[in-house]
Amino acid sequence: LDFLRKREEPVTQPDVLPACAAVLNGTWHADCHSLSIEDCAKHYTDWGLFYKIQCGVSSSSLSCMAIGVKCDEKQEVEMTWFKGANGQVCNSVCADNGFPDGCDKEKMAELTTNEKVAAAFKMAGYTCRSFHGARNYAGTPFSKATPNDDCAPWTAGTPASSINCNANSYGHHAPLCACKAAEEVTEQAVIVGNWFKAKMGQACNSVCKSNGFSTCDKKKMAELTTNEKVAAAFKETGYTCKSFHPPRNYAGAPFSCARDNDDCAPFTPGTPASNINCDGTRYGNIAPLCACK
Repeated sequence: LDFLRKREEPVTQPDVLPACAAVLNGTWHADCHSLSIEDCAKHYTDWGLFYKIQCGVSSSSLSCMAIGVKCDEKQEVEMTWFKGANGQVCNSVCADNGFPDGCDKEKMAELTTNEKVAAAFKMAGYTCRSFHGARNYAGTPFSKATPNDDCAPWTAGTPASSINCNANSYGHHAPLCACKAAEEVTEQAVIVGNWFKAKMGQACNSVCKSNGFSTCDKKKMAELTTNEKVAAAFKETGYTCKSFHPPRNYAGAPFSCARDNDDCAPFTPGTPASNINCDGTRYGNIAPLCACK
């Protein structure tokens, strides 16, 4: 492995390294051949744009390398994160993704370092190109998608109450939003009922009758308003969601598209169960998730 040094000043002994970095040479470089790419990606920060992020994976071998003064362990970010569009506000982002209770200010205010904001953006499906100075105005944390000042953390020491999820100071900033679910739902509460995955374009009443039931259970189907709920119900049918589609309330919802990036769609929160249409689907390329009775 041969990574280029990222700075010119003298290198001091690292204080945190992967366990495999037991033997270092004079420049504090170490080949960690006992650490797989999967383990490196799971436990340590990926090779990044700045020397502070110092665990890299070679493109030619299954090994990891610790370089320089520190190889940071990854920050754990336990939340559902979404990257909004430029100028969008977080409460709108959350609502669009099935979280009617809005943003989680406490979680967003924890993103006070480049490492933390990068990890959360990664969970939202975006890789930071670089880092911007920390900010605490409306729309922070955010991404500008620029090569030299992309992702901005929240200013350390600023209270979470200062997070503004109903505004965005700049139209070219894409906010990073933590969203909170309206309620904790046990799997048992989600899966009670008889669930079936229809074929593409098949109506739920057709599915229910072919399985010995009279009709669909609109009330049960309308309860699937979050990614977690729709995934648990699909699991009961033997299908595992590949990803999630924004909530919808047209004929055929909830449904699966069977696509890698926008597969399972919950039912839109706040829409009455009477709007569930079990006699058809709007599109022929969606497979409805049907509760039958």
